[in-house]
Amino acid sequence: MNEFEIVRVNDKLTLEVTGATVTIRQRDILQIASIMPAEEDIGDYALKTQDFIKMLDENKRTTSRRNVISYIVKNDLDLNCITVIQVLLDRINSKLLAYIRSSNLKKLDSDLGFLCRLAISAECDEVNVSIGSAHIYL
Repeated sequence: MNEFEIVRVNDKLTLEVTGATVTIRQRDILQIASIMPAEEDIGDYALKTQDFIKMLDENKRTTSRRNVISYIVKNDLDLNCITVIQVLLDRINSKLLAYIRSSNLKKLDSDLGFLCRLAISAECDEVNVSIGSAHIYL
């Protein structure tokens, strides 16, 4: 079992856990997709969604079953939090795979809601999220 630890980053303390994974099954995707981001993040999520849908539309014209897009977000400590999203499409089931290098626990529900909304737009049956580290600022 992973344990939380206190980590100092740029003279600020964070409570952090590493190596978490989340699997969201089809039956739960709609409910989690209804989690909306904080008002100050709505525009950012909207732009990311437009980029994602554009990428899917462009790749529908090819025979590729794998689509990859990444986002880089600056956090409060000027560190880059990288999210890589990969969609695997096949005839039986489709999955949205996401890797989040670092996630602020205060926004994790919004991030999961965003990923589930993307999964719905890509007609995915499952969402698998690997989180390098999850933290909360103390």
